[in-house]
Amino acid sequence: MAILGNVLFFIFLIICLIVLFFGLPGTFMILGAAVLYGFLTGFAKITGSMLLLMLLFTIIGEVAEYIFGVIGAKRYGSSTKGIVFSIVGGFFGAILGAPLFFGLGAIIGALCGAFIGAVLVELYTYGLEEWKQALRSGWGNFLGRMAGMFFKIGIAIGMIVWIAVTVI
Repeated sequence: MAILGNVLFFIFLIICLIVLFFGLPGTFMILGAAVLYGFLTGFAKITGSMLLLMLLFTIIGEVAEYIFGVIGAKRYGSSTKGIVFSIVGGFFGAILGAPLFFGLGAIIGALCGAFIGAVLVELYTYGLEEWKQALRSGWGNFLGRMAGMFFKIGIAIGMIVWIAVTVI
């Protein structure tokens, strides 16, 4: 029964990694799963200090994802509205792209949605004559979101590997 529990636990951790591509807080879900595992096993393998470090990594991942997105957007001249609609576009793009390419379309959808969201709001705000700046803004949002997403995915993979090494 313990083996089945561990298998289900690791399947859930992989699902937590996948939801990151949809803009959802997968690192918090990984942390929550680790807390539950620790609680159910009397914190024998997953300890309180490990959970505190994972909380720190989770917060770093969330903050870094946001900061990378803003830096990329601002560096390419995006407005605050462009940044907000980039996030919204990325979320909806991930949902729309999810059924494609065995779920990998979510990544493409999130990145394209970020680009499209930023471009459309910049065109709406500043007019069609500013189409070059709108495209530049969209590109900056795309790059920033991509950098932030991959940074956070790296943290999530590190958390999962740490849990696996500790539990197995």
